[in-house]
Amino acid sequence: MKLIHNTFDGKREITGFSKDELIEIKKKISEYKSDKIDQSEFMDLLQSKFSEELLKDHSKYIENIVKFIESYFSKILKNGEEHQYNFYYLKSGLLEELELISKNLLNLKLNAQNAKRFLKDNSYLDSYITQINNISEINKDLQLQLKRKGDPPIKYEELSHIWIEINRIKNLQYKVIDTEELETWEELSNLIKFLKKKGEKEKKGGLFSKKEAEVIFEFKIFNDYISSSQQEHFNFYCDLYYLLYLNEILAELKEQEFSNILERKEVKIQLRNYMRSIIKDLIFIKLDNFIQEIKSFKDDSEYDKEDIKVDIDNLKNEKIKNLLPKLVDLYFVGLENHYQSLTTNIQDIQKFDEIIDEYSEKIDTFYDIIENIKDYTSNYNRFLKPYDEMLVSLRKIFSNLLEDIYRRKGEFNYYLEAIKKERMKEDIRSFTSEKIKELNSLIEKYRDEIAILLKEKMPQLENVEEIINTYKDQINKIKDDLYQKLREHEKKDLDQYQIIKQWEENYKRSKEQIGFLLSQYLTNLYKDFEGIIEKEEALFERVKEITNYSGDQEELPLNYAFSTFLSDKLTEEELRERMMELKAKLNKLRHLEMLYEDELSQLKDNLETKVKIREGISTSNVECAVCRKKINFAKDKIIKCPFCGAVYHYLCVAFWLSKYNSCPSCQNVFLDPNQNIYEIQPEE
Repeated sequence: MKLIHNTFDGKREITGFSKDELIEIKKKISEYKSDKIDQSEFMDLLQSKFSEELLKDHSKYIENIVKFIESYFSKILKNGEEHQYNFYYLKSGLLEELELISKNLLNLKLNAQNAKRFLKDNSYLDSYITQINNISEINKDLQLQLKRKGDPPIKYEELSHIWIEINRIKNLQYKVIDTEELETWEELSNLIKFLKKKGEKEKKGGLFSKKEAEVIFEFKIFNDYISSSQQEHFNFYCDLYYLLYLNEILAELKEQEFSNILERKEVKIQLRNYMRSIIKDLIFIKLDNFIQEIKSFKDDSEYDKEDIKVDIDNLKNEKIKNLLPKLVDLYFVGLENHYQSLTTNIQDIQKFDEIIDEYSEKIDTFYDIIENIKDYTSNYNRFLKPYDEMLVSLRKIFSNLLEDIYRRKGEFNYYLEAIKKERMKEDIRSFTSEKIKELNSLIEKYRDEIAILLKEKMPQLENVEEIINTYKDQINKIKDDLYQKLREHEKKDLDQYQIIKQWEENYKRSKEQIGFLLSQYLTNLYKDFEGIIEKEEALFERVKEITNYSGDQEELPLNYAFSTFLSDKLTEEELRERMMELKAKLNKLRHLEMLYEDELSQLKDNLETKVKIREGISTSNVECAVCRKKINFAKDKIIKCPFCGAVYHYLCVAFWLSKYNSCPSCQNVFLDPNQNIYEIQPEE
């Protein structure tokens, strides 16, 4: 039995019944029903059309394929390495065979069902259809299990081809383990027979032992077998033999004699040339999107600022140690120039974050692809032994490149952040300059408006002057009338002293009544102006303090609240300068605090004195007659007994008074209803 291209019971493909065949079967069934032919002859007809051997061949193939998969794919699946060894062509060949069986079974089933339509009941056909259904179910599950993933492998992914080519170059000795399971398949049994014939056998267990050891052969013999006899389905057999290698049925001898130095050197040269082509394919395919991006940078003249004259297509001729660094450098230079040109025209600061994120994402993807290439090359290590040291330098190249990518990413991100910060500073400086101009313009406007007002005479003063002039004329007229009257009678020897004295006394009374209204007005006016001056001083003092305007502002001004956002960015000189400013502000506040404390203390003393005078208390230290604590007359609410003069805190004696309405000391009743016996103190 073959793995592919079997002829089941002499038939490769089974088709559905033609019209003539259906007519023939219908005719035979009619003859059978009319007893024109006997049952044995009719059964021969059914068995010829619906061969049991054909079903057995299909079933046996499927059973053996199941065993083959369980035996030889199991190791790959258990190790989780199926993603590395896809066996695309092996699966394709087996699936093609299973799909053919599926079609054959379907056509057999349709033929059997068509034949059964002419019979009411037939146990042979019923059993035959049941067998077809059972085999089809197993076949369907098997097809799902062997389902291919993705497209055909690329050159660097064809590990079976790479394994064969590397071993062809090395031409070391291999061994084959003779297993009975392999004899099931014609392709494998022919291979083993060929290797046994061409290779050498070793005996184990001494002279009389019948147990044979592994067959030893040079890989060239194996390669000749593949090249000569299996060219038609070369990819399929490469995958098949590679599967045997992974299952150690074909295994490289661990200890063997190596060729001389010259031959070994020649092998290394051939291996290096071959691996260089494979790894270059790996690099250029994996990095294709980035290479296209580099070409787009060149088309957009992103390299004009750099002295780089490299043709991407000619890079394939470079050695890998030169190729990879140049590719990385080209990508970085193009990408950095691209984003530098973008940042020159950005007005919105938020766009910088988008650019930084986009750049970082691109570099991270680039880094991951390079790392993926590095990891993928490790698949080739097992093939290259004992020449695997040639990949050591390659791994170093990749490691250095990855470190360089990480470093350059950090440097350019730092550059972008610096540009962003500088642009933000420039934006703030520009905004601050505009606000300073706006503030200066506002101050100029304020100064001009106030200057105009101060140059003009106040309308109230003009009205007062007019009133004074009006009353002056009227008063002068009254004085003139009195003067004329007194002049008329001055020669008549009248005593006018008392009359003049009466005038003077009236003037004194009138003067007291008037009380120099203008002087009082000016005093009040000064007080009003004093408040306005204080407001003006406060207004322009607070101009220096950068704050978010709020009626109940409790936060520190921005230019004094550095600890939250800016202190770690100031220089030593700037820190000292700000500390001096804050100390000066604190000293000013302490001075004001001392003045207010002195004023408050004086007011408290005055208040305490007034309360003592009102209550008729002359001693300085007075204790509550209940709690024996010193009474603070400026703060505490008190009650004093009018009979014995005992003084109490209101809260200390309130309960007693509410219950007994008498002095706790002298027992006299002194509290009249609704009488305010103490002054309600304003709360502090």
